[in-house]
Amino acid sequence: SEAATKVPEGHYDCMILDLGLPDMSGVDLLRKLKLHDELTRLPIIIYTGRELTAEELAVVDEYGASTIIKGVNSHQKLLDETTLFLHRVEKDLEDDQRQMLRRLHDRVS
Repeated sequence: SEAATKVPEGHYDCMILDLGLPDMSGVDLLRKLKLHDELTRLPIIIYTGRELTAEELAVVDEYGASTIIKGVNSHQKLLDETTLFLHRVEKDLEDDQRQMLRRLHDRVS
């Protein structure tokens, strides 16, 4: 619930959201944030440890959020997605982060 008030007040380039929040549903938070016109273009990455329900998937798809299921090597996918959203140049990343991205891209290729 704190994020529902703080995010609209600040400036964020990207948001990583776990749907399993302690005080409200992550889906409810997503709906609340998207009520603010200035946040409609905020890239949101859903980073969760479980499969999403049909309702959750519908909401995530409606708001164009990217979804990553936590698991082996998911941190690499999270870094890759975040980098894309933030439009960061790979050379500006730390060496270990660049190596992680290269390994991920090499596996995909």
